[in-house]
Amino acid sequence: MSAQAFVDESGRGPNYHVCAAVVANGDVDALRRLVRSFCMPGQRRWHFVHERDSRRRQIIDALVATGQATALIFHGHGRDGKVRAECFHRMVQPLLDRSVTRLIIESREGRDELDRQVLISELRHRAGAFGYDHMPPHGDPLLWVADAVAWCSSAGGAWRDRVAPIIGLTQNVTDV
Repeated sequence: MSAQAFVDESGRGPNYHVCAAVVANGDVDALRRLVRSFCMPGQRRWHFVHERDSRRRQIIDALVATGQATALIFHGHGRDGKVRAECFHRMVQPLLDRSVTRLIIESREGRDELDRQVLISELRHRAGAFGYDHMPPHGDPLLWVADAVAWCSSAGGAWRDRVAPIIGLTQNVTDV
């Protein structure tokens, strides 16, 4: 079964977390509807860092309950550009293993070209390579899933525990 993946990050001080939320193609539309349902009237999108804890719990609990997303977490300590590049390097094989055919990355000014360079290098000689594109945060609601899970992962403690049921992989990219 093929899937799509949606990537966003969360940084806390020198710690940087990248989440790839993998969703089976058959679940994409239903999960988008659910995620959009959490927008408040007049809100174009939600961003986890700006939500109250009660809404955060509500959103995460709903995402976990659907079982429609599997999160891959890559994290490291250091300058975010270098850690981000290593996260992208390391995520390619797990995405291929999960039959991802399309990767959508939340665009970050000044980072998109580096993402492309890493992905081109990693995908160049691999069978079943997936397509990828950068989008603004409002471009696809499933980017918000990656945002929420990355935020919970970087927050640690009870927040990390709350998303644990959908975490399929956690990898520290600074552990070499």
